[in-house]
Amino acid sequence: MAEINQNKCMGCGICTNICLEGIEMINGKARIKNENAKCLKDAANACPSGAIVLDNMQREPIQDHTQGRGMGAGSGRGLGIGPRDGRGRGRGGGGRRWNR
Repeated sequence: MAEINQNKCMGCGICTNICLEGIEMINGKARIKNENAKCLKDAANACPSGAIVLDNMQREPIQDHTQGRGMGAGSGRGLGIGPRDGRGRGRGGGGRRWNR
């Protein structure tokens, strides 16, 4: 069973962007449209207020993707072989990290 806590729902619409098959917006609040939609778990995990509740589901923590992992310009640890634009073949991807 899936439900949306209307007191917690902010009406941001993130859930409908992720799961249009299972959730719809009515009067600025999300409502379950199809409890069998496979995308409901993804929508529940993305909900910033935790308003979407699914039986037997624990919400996955939001991951912080601010640190480089060797993909793209400026990412990585500078240990790669090749150009210094993040495309190296080494462990770090070749690029230099940005100071944030």
